[in-house]
Amino acid sequence: MFLLPLDDKRYWYRYHRLLADVLRERLQKSEPERTFTLHRRASSWYARQAEVSEASVFISEAIDHALQGDHPAQAGELIEAGAESTLMRSELTTFLVWTERLPEQVLLSRPRLYALQAMVRLITGRPLEEVTQSLERASQADSNEDHAGEIATVRAMLATFQGDGQATATLAEQALQLLPEDSLFMRTLMIDSLGIAYLMLGDFPAAIQALEQAARMGEQTGNVLAAAGAWGSVAGLHMTAGRLQRAHDLFKRALELATSPTGQRLPAAGKALLGLGQVWREWNDIEAAERYTREGVECFEHYGDVGTVVGLASLVRFRIEAGEFDIARSQIAEAERIAFESDATDIDDRLVHALKAFLALAEGDDEAAKQWVEDLRSATTDKPFYHLQELEQTTLARVLLGLNQPQEALEILLSVGQNAEKLGMYKRLVEILVLQALAHDAMGEENQALEAIESALCIGETGGMVRTFIQEGERVGNLLHEAARRGITPEYVGRLLAAFPQIQPERGKQDGLVEPLSERELEVLSLLAEGYTNAEIGIRLHLALSTIKWHTSNIYGKLGVKNRSQAVVRGRSLGLLPE
Repeated sequence: MFLLPLDDKRYWYRYHRLLADVLRERLQKSEPERTFTLHRRASSWYARQAEVSEASVFISEAIDHALQGDHPAQAGELIEAGAESTLMRSELTTFLVWTERLPEQVLLSRPRLYALQAMVRLITGRPLEEVTQSLERASQADSNEDHAGEIATVRAMLATFQGDGQATATLAEQALQLLPEDSLFMRTLMIDSLGIAYLMLGDFPAAIQALEQAARMGEQTGNVLAAAGAWGSVAGLHMTAGRLQRAHDLFKRALELATSPTGQRLPAAGKALLGLGQVWREWNDIEAAERYTREGVECFEHYGDVGTVVGLASLVRFRIEAGEFDIARSQIAEAERIAFESDATDIDDRLVHALKAFLALAEGDDEAAKQWVEDLRSATTDKPFYHLQELEQTTLARVLLGLNQPQEALEILLSVGQNAEKLGMYKRLVEILVLQALAHDAMGEENQALEAIESALCIGETGGMVRTFIQEGERVGNLLHEAARRGITPEYVGRLLAAFPQIQPERGKQDGLVEPLSERELEVLSLLAEGYTNAEIGIRLHLALSTIKWHTSNIYGKLGVKNRSQAVVRGRSLGLLPE
């Protein structure tokens, strides 16, 4: 009754777990030295099985028994022998736990383990001090420079995390020269890093070429970590270029590689899942987008790297668009905590700051938005990362539009728009053109606004972009109605307007409002008409200043005005206020 069969022929058995625990505890008490001997024998047996079988469980069991048997030298040998296969399966946490249980003298005798430990610590978001400590010890222990290529590989990856594209490219080229031709695992990682370097430097064609090479090498060698990551990066570039269907297909390919035969997602699936979330969001299937994004965040949470912050950023956007600001704020706080702990890179920190600005804008917190603008303008970096810079500059333009500074916003948008077009970042270009249209509209320049919208429509139609248009609300909806009236891409505009069920063309005052003001908004409008400041209205209604600003922003949007004076005039003309 305490034996369980392990095969259909009932040839192999194992003890019931409870009985095994009892026997193990009894042996530990009666013959503790024998416990070590048995663990070592078990380790040797599993190691022999690993030599004739491809099953990863054998090498894992061999290592665990060697560690439990207080035989660190054997454990170190086994860990190094199985390092590449363990990492290719993206079992990063497992590898890190093993190496951190080894005494220093064993690691010093195997500098390659120190180099790989540094790499995994970097990828999993460990503090920079831990990464550099492992890297320095690898260099010190490698007196004969037998592992110079692997050490150079980690240095190149560190430069990538620090956003230094030129250093990444230089170090990756050096590593490729030092690595043996048969070191396919590390060479694949370096070609991937070279692709990321080209991406950071703005050379998208070279980036795609290198990343596709890394992805194919990863597939051919069974390197899930590299293949899934590289295909995910290639897909991301296609998405940036506005080729959404191609991006979707490649993200799916990466996801299949990073999914076990039993359906279990490996940590390497995180990038593909987040990418699919972004594609489906653009196609305006928010349910599918959020489902993929949440699953992607769960994958990344296994080792807490910058991908977790990217995933949380997407979730924050969902929450802000749903008006769930408290949840968005807590998610930003979690992203900030992870970014603070991952001090090897400031990319995640910059992303968190942009999220804070986005939330401040949504809540109508002008002071926080202004502070972010000042901080961004005072910040300097000599390590350009084009994707991130475009995001920051586009967010800056959004904030300036929200602060009723359309001319300044337009100047920024024209600059980043030219750069996005030059680099082939057409998805971002569509967003920039839509914001340009809003800036022109805010300045009363209707023809220029429609020209910008027409350009955005011509580009966006190819990839079936939807969300980029409708996320901007009624003002874009009204511009789309005018575009439809003028016969601009009528079929595409029709599909976009179908996503605006509440939007109708602007009509005369006798037809009333597209969307009526709520009771609270009518109350706020009445107090605005009486000359109260936002702070005074907050006190009278027992509401936070940010809430009053949010109501005021909604009132302006529904009335189609830009300031309180116009709101009062419009309100009186509609009979919402006494004359």
